[in-house]
Amino acid sequence: MVIESTGKISSISDAISIGRLGATLLLFGITTATEGALPFYQFYFKELAIVNSRAAKNEDHVGKYLEGIAVLQTPCKEGG
Repeated sequence: MVIESTGKISSISDAISIGRLGATLLLFGITTATEGALPFYQFYFKELAIVNSRAAKNEDHVGKYLEGIAVLQTPCKEGG
């Protein structure tokens, strides 16, 4: 596994270059670039997998907190 945490195109390119055959690339950095040069043939030839990491936003949890509170307030059934 190669973990890229800067979000820079040059670092993503380096991650692709140093990854072994079948490696997973974890893109942890935030990339705002809309274009850039990457070694796509290496990505293809090495059969790399890219995994994206994303922090949760408040919108991801709308209503989930209230559901959790409701579950915690539900009395437990005896024997179950």
